[in-house]
Amino acid sequence: MSNPAYTAHEGNVDQIDYWNDRAGATWAAQQVRIDATLAPISAAALAFAAPQPGQSVLDIGCGCGTT
Repeated sequence: MSNPAYTAHEGNVDQIDYWNDRAGATWAAQQVRIDATLAPISAAALAFAAPQPGQSVLDIGCGCGTT
């Protein structure tokens, strides 16, 4: 049974703190380099998934969002 006093983010406090500290700013500052590094992996993943026209793809946590 769920605890009504529990909020959704409580189980993720460490990650919230991590990304709200220097990690988020560092990741954003390195966006161009990260996107270039992940480009071949992104291309392979999209080719494997083979989305068709009219379909939607949700990208969660896959770099800076270029995918």
